[in-house]
Amino acid sequence: DDEEQSKQQQQAAGDGFGADLDDLGADLGIDLDLGGLGGDDAAAASGSDSSFTMPQAGPSTAQRWADNAQSAADLVAAGSFDLAQHMLNRQLGIVNFAALRPAFMRIHNAAQVTFPVLSGCGSLSTSLEREPDKPVVGVRLPACVEQFKEATKLVTGGKITEALEAFRLVLAMLPLVNTDDRESAEVRDLIKITREYITAMRLEAARRGAEGNPARQCELAAYFTHCKLQPVHVILGLKVAIKAAFGIKNFQMAASFCRRILEFVMAAPNKAVVEKVVKVPQIKGVLAHCEKQGATDQTKLNYRVNVAFRVCGRSLTPVWKGDPVTMCPYCNTAFKQEFDLSLCDNCSLAKIGTQTSSSR
Repeated sequence: DDEEQSKQQQQAAGDGFGADLDDLGADLGIDLDLGGLGGDDAAAASGSDSSFTMPQAGPSTAQRWADNAQSAADLVAAGSFDLAQHMLNRQLGIVNFAALRPAFMRIHNAAQVTFPVLSGCGSLSTSLEREPDKPVVGVRLPACVEQFKEATKLVTGGKITEALEAFRLVLAMLPLVNTDDRESAEVRDLIKITREYITAMRLEAARRGAEGNPARQCELAAYFTHCKLQPVHVILGLKVAIKAAFGIKNFQMAASFCRRILEFVMAAPNKAVVEKVVKVPQIKGVLAHCEKQGATDQTKLNYRVNVAFRVCGRSLTPVWKGDPVTMCPYCNTAFKQEFDLSLCDNCSLAKIGTQTSSSR
C-alpha cells in the first residue's frame, strides 16, 4: 500500500504545471546553444573557476619608507629602529642608543598624524611624506642651530652644567638630520664647534671642582683658552686664566693671556661688543705688572705657551704633536691611546677608535 501511494504522489508531481516543458528547445523546434553561460556543469566542462579571488594588499607606508630609506632618520620614521641603529653604528660608530631615544621618538611620532572625526567614531590617522615614499623627518638643521644658540646663552650666563647638557643634546640630534650637500658641510661644522664647547664646559667644570689645587686649576683654565669658541667666550676664559696664573705667580703665562686678549680686541670687527666683557686698561695694567716681575713662572705646569696641542677627552690633559692618539669616529675628539675602544666622554654616543664606513 505504501509503495502504491508513493507512485501516485510521484505521478501527481510529474503532471504538475510546466512538467511537459523540460526540453524547451525541442518543444519550440530550435537549437539552444548555451555555450559557457552558466551552471556548475558548464563551469566544470570549461575547466574555469568562477570563485572571486581577493587581491593581495600592497606594502604598507612604513614598509615603503624603509625600502626607499636614504638615511637613518628615514628608517626611524618608518619604525625600523634596529636598521637605523645598525646604520648609525656602521657610519658613525655610535653604540649608546639610549641617548638617542628622545630624538628617535620625536622623528617617529612626527611622521604620523591622528585627528578626530565624528563624535562616537574612532580617530583617523595618516602618514606624512616630504615626497612620495619618503617620510617627513621631525629633526632639521635649523632646529639644531637654534638649540646650539640657546646653549651658548647658558655659557654666557655661567650655567656650565646646563650648557653641557644642551650641547650634548645638539650632538644627539645631528646624526638624524637629513641633509643635501650644502647642509652636510654645515652639519660637520656644527659638530666641530659643539665638540669644542663640550670640551670647554668639561674643563671649566673640572676647574671649579679642583678647589685646593691651584696649579691644576691654572692648567685647566689654560687649556680652556685653546678651545675654538666664539670670541666673547674665549675672552671670558682668558680672564679666568689670567687670574689663575697670577695667583700662582706664573707671570709669563699671565702676560701671554693678557696679550691674547688685547689681540682679540684689536681684531674684533665690533670692538664695542668685545669691550663690554673686557676692560682694556685693566688688562694693559696687569700686563705691565707681569713684565715688571720679569715674566717668569714659579710653578711648573703641564702647559707650554704658544705650543699647539689637543685636549684629551678623558684625562683633560694635553695631547702633544707626535703623541699616540685615537679619535672618536663621530665628534672627532682626541684621546690618548690608552682610552681606545671605550665610550667617548664628549658626545657619549660613539666608541673611541672604531673604524667606520665614513672613516674608511
